Amino acid sequence: MPANVYAGGLGDAKQEPVAKKAQSTSTANAVSSTSSTSSTQEVSYSSGNGRVQDIKDIIDGPVKNGENTVFEEWATHLGQKVDWIFDRALDFGEHMRFPESSDKLVKRVRQAVDDFGADKPVYSVLDAAARFVEKARITDVYNAASNGPITVNGYYKQRVKYTDNAFYEPTSPEDDVNFLEVPGIIVNYRFGKDNRNYVKALYEARFRHSIKSDEINDQGQTLGVSSKVYLKDDLYVGFRERFIKDSALPAAQKLKRIEYVEQQVTPMIGFDWGVWNVEASYDNKHRWFDSDLFNTFQYEQNTFSLDIRRKMSERFTALFDYDLSYYDYKKSNTRASRYWQITGGFESRLSKRSSFVAKVGFQDREYKRERALVFNQIDAGFSSYVASMSLRHRLTKRTTVDVSYRRAPEESSFTDNRFYIENSFSLGTTHYFSKKLRGRFAMAYKNRDFEIPTLVGVLITEREDNLIAVNANLDYSFKPWFIMSTGYEYERRNSNSSVFDYTVNSLTVDFTVPF
Repeated sequence: MPANVYAGGLGDAKQEPVAKKAQSTSTANAVSSTSSTSSTQEVSYSSGNGRVQDIKDIIDGPVKNGENTVFEEWATHLGQKVDWIFDRALDFGEHMRFPESSDKLVKRVRQAVDDFGADKPVYSVLDAAARFVEKARITDVYNAASNGPITVNGYYKQRVKYTDNAFYEPTSPEDDVNFLEVPGIIVNYRFGKDNRNYVKALYEARFRHSIKSDEINDQGQTLGVSSKVYLKDDLYVGFRERFIKDSALPAAQKLKRIEYVEQQVTPMIGFDWGVWNVEASYDNKHRWFDSDLFNTFQYEQNTFSLDIRRKMSERFTALFDYDLSYYDYKKSNTRASRYWQITGGFESRLSKRSSFVAKVGFQDREYKRERALVFNQIDAGFSSYVASMSLRHRLTKRTTVDVSYRRAPEESSFTDNRFYIENSFSLGTTHYFSKKLRGRFAMAYKNRDFEIPTLVGVLITEREDNLIAVNANLDYSFKPWFIMSTGYEYERRNSNSSVFDYTVNSLTVDFTVPF
């Protein structure tokens, strides 16, 4: 059996049948650049013809091959400030005796469970399952399949969810109990020098069932493939492919889920040059709907991206991204558009406990067809700055805190508005009460500003939504291969038009079996 891991929660949040612009980030699979071991040479010219002897000296010279002390000192200074702020919060927690209280609570719950023997039936079933697996030689077959450069990992997730507003209705909500089963498998093949070349494949199936609403029962699946192969020590090619067959919640009760198919293919080429990493990619994405009713949102998107990473010092890397994208809506002449976006920023390991990523930039979008709106306004497109930041801090050996902010334009499924500006903030923390018990808490706030006046009912207004989400979870690992999670989630949307308001309370129980 594998080492003890906690699996992430299963999500079935409300989805909108709309094209979403994927916010570009440096690819997750890019190999981190390492600083050059050779010292920086002076830029010199030959006396005969004045040619530059080495173009790399010109590029690397000003920042001394990723060893610039200015950036290192800046990261250290910022890291000290961040650590100081969180240390004050830690001092407050210790003053209020939060760590002591949490330890006492866990011990008392553990003692109560032992006194009543509530966990004995669970362990009896799990031990019996382990004995069956051992006698059936299933573990031997699994180990044989993962022998050598190929590794095979599987998982099974089961979710039971109660919600008091299954269809996100503003009035007369209907409660329901939903079930979700998710089996999946991941295959990874590594080869080449230092096993840095790889091919990964993932397949996942999803089965949804509802007690009250058979109309929203559904089956979905995901197939993903990714690869990265170095043609030379500093030149690599990569490929990502993702196929999704899924569905979104309907807009009203007693309607079937909105089924769609999504296909995304992304070839790329990259170059690692000492402290430089340059990657160019092309992304082709399609989305289709089974029902002709939603053909307005059927689209094809083509995106050309350039991502540049420059290691300035041991703990500071500069980032630059450029995207040029085209949306082609097959059944909607008013939504077809093109946009370009440029962002710059940095990522830094500020200290042993803190890491930080920040980007800021600009997006400009034009629609192929302008629309005349109320008050003699023309909806021709928009320009907006974009920004994102994320901070992770290890508060204690058992506690981690994540803070993030993001501002970006988004495609809208609201008929009279083709886009909105979203500002989102999130805060999350993870705390290990013990080796087997983990707590998670997160809260998020989003503001969506539909800047174009539109007709809502009989009123002309500029729509603005405020969304709040809070969730708390407890994960308990009975065995390294069996984790149980319980959680509560609260969602609220307040709009200046009440027809878009909703409140949802949900209780979930998850079972995860990684193998």
